Amino acid sequence: LVLHRQKLAPPKDLSQLQASEEKFAKAFAVSPALMVLSSFEEGRLYEVNDAFLSAFGYAKEEVVGKTVTELKLYVDPAQRRRLRHLVETHGFARSQEVQIRTRSGKVFIGLLSMELLRIADERRLLTVVVDITERKRFEQDLQQAVQELARKNLELVEARDQATTAATAKAHFLPNMSHEIRTPMNAVIGMSELLRETNLGPDQRDYAEAIAQSGEAL
Repeated sequence: LVLHRQKLAPPKDLSQLQASEEKFAKAFAVSPALMVLSSFEEGRLYEVNDAFLSAFGYAKEEVVGKTVTELKLYVDPAQRRRLRHLVETHGFARSQEVQIRTRSGKVFIGLLSMELLRIADERRLLTVVVDITERKRFEQDLQQAVQELARKNLELVEARDQATTAATAKAHFLPNMSHEIRTPMNAVIGMSELLRETNLGPDQRDYAEAIAQSGEAL
């Protein structure tokens, strides 16, 4: 009975494995995220999903069997070396921001995660990429808007401070100047009054009147 169970066990395990592989294959194919299955050492692409092909502008036969280096997918090759080191150390990499080049040469920003798998005694790499180019552009625009707002606020603060300084200076200037003018003008007006009480000719009296009126006006 024990032998019989042992003989029956492998087919059951095999069917479970096949079912699991079918589920993975289906999820891989229909995922909206860009997905790639590649060799760990060379980065040779074994499988890519439709989202990858659509985003990069390749046909499947153009990428399967090629390496990421041959396809020049990474704008900065040092990024791939850094990611490979992370996976080598931890067995995975999570949410790494990378710049990736499409077939047309267009560059987009991707949020990349990697998982090291062992399939048939070979280390393979499952890579998932989400395009965050628009999000990054929005974040940059928002940051620029915030910086511009901060600059304008600083200009407003400086303008307010200048206006306050000018108002303060004016507030001090007017009383001081008023005092400085009033004191000698009182003397001018007083002396013109005394002058008009003296014996003056017609022209001299007109001049004295003009001095008195101007002094009063000032």
